[in-house]
Amino acid sequence: MVIGFSQVGSPNGGWYVAGSGSVSDFEHITGDANWQLLWKSDGGVDEWKNPNYAGWNSTLKSACLTGSSSPERIIISISGSYGANVSAWVDDIDSVVTTIRFKYPLVQEIILQPVVGGPAHMTCYETGDSIRASWQHKYIDSAIAIVAGLDTLVSELCSPEVSSCNDYADMVGHLEPSIAHIIGAEIGQCYVSAMGITSVQNSDYELNIYPNPSDGKFIIQAADQINEQAISIYNYLGEQVWRSHVRGNYDLRGLPDGVYIIRLGEGMDTRSGKIIIWE
Repeated sequence: MVIGFSQVGSPNGGWYVAGSGSVSDFEHITGDANWQLLWKSDGGVDEWKNPNYAGWNSTLKSACLTGSSSPERIIISISGSYGANVSAWVDDIDSVVTTIRFKYPLVQEIILQPVVGGPAHMTCYETGDSIRASWQHKYIDSAIAIVAGLDTLVSELCSPEVSSCNDYADMVGHLEPSIAHIIGAEIGQCYVSAMGITSVQNSDYELNIYPNPSDGKFIIQAADQINEQAISIYNYLGEQVWRSHVRGNYDLRGLPDGVYIIRLGEGMDTRSGKIIIWE
């Protein structure tokens, strides 16, 4: 389960829910059946630490069919307004961990993830003022490392960042809707790698692609025979990065790590799928 605030769950820019299909890009990568979201727009750690916070009673988004009330693994996206006060972050993050244990006594792992920060810990600005998420990120990272080092149930895995300051929509650090699905995919890739998830959902697609994730070498199978049809591969910016008429086994180890859309055929006779390349 993921717990978060508006940068995570907002219908207009939340990285968990962003995507072009009925299943978000994050869940396409990590597996829709594996995850669910609990969020509230003002859900900073100062709120989630309170067992009586209204967010705990929010309706689950994309609830798991089984085990939704007793998740084994919980990721909480850390946000708030403590600025550079690492000690304050540590205190409230530790309190949130205590509350999660109280709410979900069967949880086996609590993963702490900071708000999506500025590129390479850069402070971003808008109209001369700093964007809060961009510069707080590094202090949250420091606090997470401290808490994770003191509790064997707690871990730190992914520390997401935007690639450009223009990816932020406002001074708080909400994401531009056009960027949110890219961030969601990147976060999904991180957890796929860190947690050893070995398959990617392609339920809305029509190709069988394996292994997936891949180091760049993979096989494509379709319901019918793949003849000399064009195969095109696009990155998440919609740019075509590879095209060929070869079939069967593919070697794209020269491409950067990322999520790619594969399209087989042209015009009305087109099938598609997704692959993660992660060396």
